[in-house]
Amino acid sequence: MRSGLDEVAAALLGVGSAPRRPDRDAATYWSEPPPGGSDDPVARIVAIRRLGSASRRPVGAVAQLVAVAAALRTGVDRVEDATLGFQGRVLTTGDFLATWAVELAVHQLDLARDLAVPSPPARALALARQTVEALLGDRLPGDDDAGAVLLATGRRAATADELRTLGAGAERLPLL
Repeated sequence: MRSGLDEVAAALLGVGSAPRRPDRDAATYWSEPPPGGSDDPVARIVAIRRLGSASRRPVGAVAQLVAVAAALRTGVDRVEDATLGFQGRVLTTGDFLATWAVELAVHQLDLARDLAVPSPPARALALARQTVEALLGDRLPGDDDAGAVLLATGRRAATADELRTLGAGAERLPLL
């Protein structure tokens, strides 16, 4: 069973192999589910459960993620500007890496709600905010990037003031 980071590594190995021009950027990647993907929440839960049970103990899953992250750190430094195919889409390497920075920032926010883990780096939160604001087509209320990302992704409810500020845009939430 592959983790998301394993998918990143595999896609980066195929850099430059996409025969077409990019059809998505770092924001529009999120605008619709990937072709052939499933919106079935049960399928997602089953996939997460399988990934989690691939290791006998949580430390095994963490060790695998640490190893993949280390390999990615090395590989990302060597990636040239190119295009790559991923989940039926074509992105530039920069946009591809930006989508993963956003996804990892959001998941780190998820973990930080229940565990003693640090908040994502400010640059990652700013990128995540820029992404959801591009999808919304408007600025999110407030100056706190983490709060804006949590709101935009449906991880926290909007306050009455935020609903007024967002107007009709509030109906489009969650964006990711």
